[in-house]
Amino acid sequence: MSIDLSIDFSLIRTSYTTKGVTGQIVDRHGLPICSSLELPWSDNERNISCVPTGLYDIKLDTRHRGKVDECLVWELMNVKGKRTECQFHIANWCSELLGCIALVSSLTMLHDKLFGASSRDAFEKLMAYMKQKKFGKILISNRGRNSEKGDFYV
Repeated sequence: MSIDLSIDFSLIRTSYTTKGVTGQIVDRHGLPICSSLELPWSDNERNISCVPTGLYDIKLDTRHRGKVDECLVWELMNVKGKRTECQFHIANWCSELLGCIALVSSLTMLHDKLFGASSRDAFEKLMAYMKQKKFGKILISNRGRNSEKGDFYV
C-alpha cells in the first residue's frame, strides 16, 4: 500500500445508522487520531445530511468571529451539491450538527442517541497533528456497515 503524501488525514466511516454516522479519523499512515460523528445520510441536503465521500481541500477558519463562542474549525471546500460551511468542529451530539462533522474521543449510546465524548480533546489532537497548517487535504470514505442495507462502500 502506497502512502499519498498529499492527503493530511482521512475520515473512514465505520457505522451508518438512522441515529448517525460514526467513523475514525486517521493520519496518512492509517494511525488513529480520533473518532467522528455525523448526521445520517439524507441525499446530501444542506444542514441535515452527512458530507458526501470524496477528496476535499480544507482550511482552518474561525467560526462565530468576534462573538463569545468564537472558535477554530476546519472547513471543507467545494463540497458536492454546492454545500457550504461543512466543518470539523467540537460537538457531542448529532443534534449539534448542521451537516458538519464532530471530532470526538469515544462513542457510545446515551439515552438512545449517539454520544461522542471529549470532543474538545479530540479537536485538540487533530490540531496538534496538523501543527501550524492553515490548509490541507482530507479523504472521506465509507468502509463500514449500514444496519438497514448491509455493507456500504459509496
